[in-house]
Amino acid sequence: PEDTPSDKPIPETRKNCVLPPGDLVVPFVFRIPSKQMPSSYEAGFEDSSYVRYSLYGNVDIAWWRDPSTRFFITVMSTELPPPTAMCPALRPPAEPQAIYGWDCCCQCCPQGTAQFEAAVDRTCVSPGDVIHVALNAQNHLQKDMRFKVEIKTCSRLESFTLRGTATHERVTPLDEAIVPAGGQLVWASASPKPLKIPGLPPTFGGNFLGRRSGKDP
Repeated sequence: PEDTPSDKPIPETRKNCVLPPGDLVVPFVFRIPSKQMPSSYEAGFEDSSYVRYSLYGNVDIAWWRDPSTRFFITVMSTELPPPTAMCPALRPPAEPQAIYGWDCCCQCCPQGTAQFEAAVDRTCVSPGDVIHVALNAQNHLQKDMRFKVEIKTCSRLESFTLRGTATHERVTPLDEAIVPAGGQLVWASASPKPLKIPGLPPTFGGNFLGRRSGKDP
């Protein structure tokens, strides 16, 4: 009912109710707790490791099979990250790294060196966010090199009963560019490269904004 208080438990169901023929629409609203609610997640280990949320409804028919339905929804936690996660992060310049080629049988002949430094505007992101990356990559080889920006999702599962662990990683490419031979690739800090975070977990069945429905027995 419209006069039902939102801060109190749902009233008891009326045991005797006659539904008229045709379609019946019953609007409802409820608030998902904002604390200690993990986001929806599919770890990829078949159906053994996941966090799923669903809406379930059924019609209780006396002395008859109850029709029911279930809709899976995506839930994202609203707990804010620590302030340090919203600060820019800088990868300091690294020492030039030797690049080895395939020009000899021992595969140990250095072809030259390469190095890069990079910075991002923040380290805490959500699916659909746009991050900005500044970059200075230097290629001291006689051939072009390919620079890739990827995001890695890593899940570590621990079993307290069997005392086993399992790790699942998924790498998603964000962008790539060519660093010319003997040259450099620059994404200036004054105009950094915008990169969009794709629909990564939390997800259900690989569909971040979608939903699935099914019939319960």
